[in-house]
Order: sequence, then C-alpha cells, then structure tokens
Amino acid sequence: MREARGEPDPVGVGPDGVEVTLALGRERALAVERAALEALADRADMPKVLDVGEDPTIGAFLALSRPSTGGVDAHGLSLLPALESALAVAFAVEQAGFTFTPRAGDFAWGSRLAMRRLRGTMKLPKGERIDARSIVESLGSALAGRLRPLLVPPALLHLVLPHSQRNRDLARHPEAVRADLVRVAPFSPLPGEDAPHAAYVCDIGLHRERNEDAAAIEVHGEWTLVAVADGVSAATRAEIASRLAVERCLASLRAADQIDAQSMTDAIMDAHHALCDEPAVAAGETLGTTLVTAAIRGRHVIVGWVGDSRAYYLGDERVGALSRDHSWLEEALASGATTLEEALQSPWAHALTRCLGPLEGGDPDTHAHPDVVVHDLDEPGTLVLCTDGVWNYFPEAEQLDALIGGIPRDARTPDAMARVLVTNSLLQGGRDNATVAVISIA
Repeated sequence: MREARGEPDPVGVGPDGVEVTLALGRERALAVERAALEALADRADMPKVLDVGEDPTIGAFLALSRPSTGGVDAHGLSLLPALESALAVAFAVEQAGFTFTPRAGDFAWGSRLAMRRLRGTMKLPKGERIDARSIVESLGSALAGRLRPLLVPPALLHLVLPHSQRNRDLARHPEAVRADLVRVAPFSPLPGEDAPHAAYVCDIGLHRERNEDAAAIEVHGEWTLVAVADGVSAATRAEIASRLAVERCLASLRAADQIDAQSMTDAIMDAHHALCDEPAVAAGETLGTTLVTAAIRGRHVIVGWVGDSRAYYLGDERVGALSRDHSWLEEALASGATTLEEALQSPWAHALTRCLGPLEGGDPDTHAHPDVVVHDLDEPGTLVLCTDGVWNYFPEAEQLDALIGGIPRDARTPDAMARVLVTNSLLQGGRDNATVAVISIA
C-alpha cells in the first residue's frame, strides 16, 4: 500500500504493478458496494472490482480500478456538466437497485468526471427512488469550490449549495433534479441592457426568506445612474424601504436641472422623505434602509451614501473604497477611542449610525444625512457598488479586484463581474442577501 496522497482512500499496487484504489470499511458495507459495482460492470465510467479480501493491517478491502479521466484539468470543467455526470451515475445506480452517498473525493477529476468508488451503497427498497437532490447538494460546495466559478449563474448555485429549507419541496429523483439544473443554468440577461457598460445582480442569498436588497441602473442622457440599497433588518418592511429608496433617488436625479454633489444630496434626502411619508409608516410599519448611489459621466463620478452599503473603485493602477461606513465601528475608530481589535469585539461593531427612513424618528438633519464625494478619475477601471452581503466576505478592495482579475480579460464584462462577486459570496456561505452593481469606466 502506498501513501494516501490526499485522496479519501489509500492507493495500492496490484501484482501487475497497476495502481488501484483500496476501499476500506466494514465487510458487510463493502459487500454491498461490491454487488453494486458488479451490477454496473458494463459501464465504462465505473470502477471495476479487481480483488477483495482482508489484510491484518488494513482490515477488509476492495481493490478497485482507478479511472482514467484524460489528464488532470479540473479548471476545464464547468459546474453543470460535472453535476450532470454525478446525476448520470446516480441514475445508473438506481436502475441497478441501489443507492449511495458519495463524497467529493469519490469522483476522479480530469477532463471529465468519473467515479472512484460508490461510498455508502445500500439496497434500494422496492418502489423507492434515489435521493438525487441530496447527492447534488452534498457535492455542490466541493464541486463549485474546486471548479472555477467564473460565470456560474447564482440561480444554479441555489440548487446545489446547502442552505435553509427552501429546497424541501423540490422533486428529488434524478430526472427532475437534472431538469431543475438545466432550467436555471442558462445565462439570463441582466438588468441594465440599455447600458452595456453596467449590470447588477440582486440575490436573495442562501439563508434568507426575503430579498430585502434592491438595485437599479438607468441611462439618463450622458449619465449612468446607479443605486443599491439594503433594507435595515430592524424594519418590519425592509424590502419596501430598499425598493422605494432606489426608485425615488434615481427619479430625483433624473429630474435635477444638473447632476452634481448637491443634487446627489437632494436625491438621497428625497428618498428619505419618501420613506417617512410612506402610508405603511402611518399604519404602524417601520421602514429603513441603507443606500449607496452613483452618477457617472465618462470618468467623472459622484458617489453618495447613507449607511454601510459601499462603493469601491478598482482602477488599473490603484484600488480602494470610495465610501466610508456610517457605523459605530467606523466612528469609534475615527475618534481614536479604540483599536480595531477592540472595536470588533463590541456588540455594536456593525450597528448603523445613519440610515434612511423613520427608524430613529425621521430627523433628516441627523441620522439620514448623506455623505457625497466627487472624483475625476485619471485611469480606466471598474466601479463596484455592493451591500454587506458581499463585502462582509470580501471587505477589501484588493479582494474584489482579485476575484474580478480571475475572469479572462476578453470575458470581463460588467455582468460577468457582477455574477462572479455574487457567486463567490454564495460560496462563502451566502448568509445575507447579496447585491452588486458593476460599471465599467473607460
């Protein structure tokens, strides 16, 4: 027996010098796995049982052929074909009268996906079907993390990544699961079709029952107008607050005689007043949201914000944040009263000090007043607006830049960049709604 070399089962060498996978375990469990493999012996993509026995050192074992995958090229695979390979195996195992619970290590990686072994094989009771949904979800994180998630639609990840119980009512047999995957896999046009240099993704995440984020992109004459909002969790109607703030802010910018720092401030305050005047507030509901918005004309950029939704600029030579959070942590650090390490331990670390809406009484001169910055950029780059469902995982501009830099340059479109940032947020756990707007600046 040779070293395991990072694989889930050790590697052995047969009498003829050919390497084999040694499947170890209890004799009864291995007997069922052997029966399943022998029932599928005519399939070229299944391992073959070469020997069976018991060794005083390693115990009961199956010696299985190691699949040839045509060379190691995991980056050449995409998520959907990989999952379809797993479902094809699941369907074949089901047809043979068995079920199994694979791990990611049970697949051999190469120019295609092939089985290394059938772990956790059991006889399938008569009339029952294999649980293909659990197989796809158990493999989803490992597959998506190992393959390059460059242009994976977030909707596809929702079907394969473990999350809250939103998938409990979905069909579970192999054909239905494959149909679900195919249905969500094609790329759908992103909002902002009138602005090919801009796009956004607004995703519910993996653990929330409602999407309380909102975003919009509009072209207004020479200007591109962008807004991203994140409804405050303390609000009873956070999803209304974020949507209304985005709509009212962009409407105000469109109506302005000229777009500048003052009209940006006025637009954000208009959004605040719209929330305070919303009939739902009079009915006892609470509305509150963060907002980050930008107006872009060439390399002239105006950014305004309230709360902790952020703006970043990723230039060819220089990257950095354009906004600074309105949060207890940022204000404590700015005052010099505490260190970052100490501030992060506080239960107030991520508490907002400003937001739109009447959560704090609706006083427009205090908690809702925006900050606005104006930049005339001296290099091309990418403007990124996002909610904390993204920047909580990638808080530094350099991290966002690295993710975008992983996209081939000829495929680095705004929609591809937005998808990649949201996809990677989902791969990190997707605990919150995740929204990204991307604007390319030439």
